[in-house]
Amino acid sequence: MFSGFFRELRDQIVEAGRIMRTREFWIYMAVIALFLLMAIAFIRLATAFDPITRGQVRLDFSCRTGQGQLGTIIVGCFVFGLACLFALGEVIQWVEGAREAKRPGNEHYPVPSHWRALLHVVGTVALGATGYGLLMTWCT
Repeated sequence: MFSGFFRELRDQIVEAGRIMRTREFWIYMAVIALFLLMAIAFIRLATAFDPITRGQVRLDFSCRTGQGQLGTIIVGCFVFGLACLFALGEVIQWVEGAREAKRPGNEHYPVPSHWRALLHVVGTVALGATGYGLLMTWCT
């Protein structure tokens, strides 16, 4: 029963290793790193923002961060996340277009198994649980 799961997991690891050796992967990682650095800078600015005086108060981000700062962070992260998704989609479209222009013909990929979806769900749950655990550790 689990042989298919482990076969899919092994195939995913081999595929990830193959993808990590491509130029496109490093382009995507550079764009994502740029977005993360921008997000960190924006969150740092939002935590120091005083919505009443509209000035910077140089506060550190903590569990006592005010509602105005948290509102700014939540709305800003939502808008920034949408902008990042759009920009990353454009970068992916550009890279894929450049790759298709260089190599004629279609590349056929195997039909994914049901284990791939399960691995995505497990990874997402693990990421969320880790983030929640870090938040609870940080705020106590």
